[in-house]
Amino acid sequence: MTATLAEVAEALRGGENLCLLTHEHPDGDAIGSLVGLHRVLLSVGIESSVYIEPEDMPAAEYEFLVPDERLLSAVPDQMSDVTLVVLDSGNLERSAIGEVGLAAKAIINIDHHHDNTRYGSINHVNAGASCTAEIVWELSKHLDASLDDVAIRALYIGLVTDTGRFMYSNTSAKAHEMAADLIAQGLHPAPMFRRIYEGVPQGRSALLGRALSKLQRHAGGAVSLVFLTRSDFDECEALDGWS
Repeated sequence: MTATLAEVAEALRGGENLCLLTHEHPDGDAIGSLVGLHRVLLSVGIESSVYIEPEDMPAAEYEFLVPDERLLSAVPDQMSDVTLVVLDSGNLERSAIGEVGLAAKAIINIDHHHDNTRYGSINHVNAGASCTAEIVWELSKHLDASLDDVAIRALYIGLVTDTGRFMYSNTSAKAHEMAADLIAQGLHPAPMFRRIYEGVPQGRSALLGRALSKLQRHAGGAVSLVFLTRSDFDECEALDGWS
């Protein structure tokens, strides 16, 4: 059974030692929904911490969102006292904590992937949502939360990256409604676009050029193949977070 957003909001209000996390190697929606929910909870007086694996710190275009003052440096020692809130992770094994999370007091699972295994004690899985950030945006209304600048930018990053700049098939009317709402609350899309898509580190640009130079077309153009070796990463100096 999928819990309603009202039920998720109630669980968050009553949760103790909330620890927010997402999947390993987090992308824009993972970081955006994670930080967005963290800021939403803070705005209504609900304390929470954030855990990201040290080797999984986000790429340069997202790192400005990470809340240093609330970022845990290690997995909590007493998991039995912790309520995990796992965002955008289809199964617990792929989360930043992995199966260690099974020892948690409770798990609140918030996701939009259709193959989510419903591993939480509370599960809100909406496969019709364009991104997990969209779910967090809707959840903020059930919590009567105000979105600050960080929350607005975080949720927009989740939205714009998971919809492929509003080009993918998951781009719904709700996705555009969310974008309009965030803009009405003060978001400036142009600077966000530059930060995400135009401020690409040199190493990543070089690696992209290397990949395109190796592009192979097969089956009359129906199949495209690109491969990169470790030496490609080394020579482009693109090993450290694709920097």
